[in-house]
Amino acid sequence: MLIILLAALLAACSPSLKLQSSQTEATDTVTVTEQVRDTVVVLERDQSMLRALLECDSVGQVQMRRLMEYQAGNRLKPPDIEVRDNVLTATAQADSMAIYLTLKDRIERHTSTRKEFQVVEVNRLNTWQRTWMRIGQVSAMSLILFGVYKTRKLLKI
Repeated sequence: MLIILLAALLAACSPSLKLQSSQTEATDTVTVTEQVRDTVVVLERDQSMLRALLECDSVGQVQMRRLMEYQAGNRLKPPDIEVRDNVLTATAQADSMAIYLTLKDRIERHTSTRKEFQVVEVNRLNTWQRTWMRIGQVSAMSLILFGVYKTRKLLKI
């Protein structure tokens, strides 16, 4: 009888932690930040060139004898040259340039988080524990019935 009682007590002390399930929750977050700023556009300098041979005639008036070389720029045409009353006038026109730029910097930050949940069952009774609980319930019920029977028998006498 003592051996059975010790075996029952040792079986009752066995751990009953069992992993039932695990869940994973993932969240991905995208944070977009826009920053508006002004900027300066730097244009390279531009030039044009004209080279001509000027001579004085017999009356003392300056005349352009021949055009030796001219070169146009990217935005600037070669100058217009006029000689009038011994005065050389060279005019060159460039298109007006007004560049206004507004830039938007867009920064995206990706963040991902993962959470893992594990559901663990604790205090789950094993077979030995359930068996001894049933034996205890039957014993308690039989003691109650025995007590009721004895009290009825005593009251009838």
